[in-house]
Amino acid sequence: MNAELLDLGDLTEEEKQIILKVIKRDEDLRWEKTQQVNQMKNDIHNLRIQSVLRDGDDLNKMCARCHEQFGYIFNRGEICPQCKFRVCNACRELNLSGTWLCTLCFKQV
Repeated sequence: MNAELLDLGDLTEEEKQIILKVIKRDEDLRWEKTQQVNQMKNDIHNLRIQSVLRDGDDLNKMCARCHEQFGYIFNRGEICPQCKFRVCNACRELNLSGTWLCTLCFKQV
């Protein structure tokens, strides 16, 4: 919103400055939130690209997100409750409820 569109003629100079500061702060917050949304979209896009399967990939032996090979005893992979792909420990994100999702599903929620 442009400050020029406001009719501030009946206000004191101090009141005008207060209103303009609030408008400026709102514009700054909107820009910051837009940047955060754009960054999140970029992160999701990069995770999707990284998760693309290649010929010969076996999702029973490797993480669906980072393609790291699973271990035989430790880090054997777990199934994401949402997308149902097997992911390694590093590709899991904890929710506040104590449950987890893979990194891609977590960012999309």
